[in-house]
Amino acid sequence: MTSLSVSGKKWILSKYNQKDLAFIKETFSLDEITSKLLSIRNIKKEEINSFLNPSIKNFFTKSK
Repeated sequence: MTSLSVSGKKWILSKYNQKDLAFIKETFSLDEITSKLLSIRNIKKEEINSFLNPSIKNFFTKSK
């Protein structure tokens, strides 16, 4: 079965690290899709919490 979009184009599936997916899923109690997206985006493990719960304070301290 091929996966087609609404416009009839084939989906291009991104590669992800299965070990990172399992770590993110278990550590942060997230579903598989959210964990997979974080793995695909290469969000660092120590930055996942601030990525999921953004704040202006963290944004300004990170940009210094």
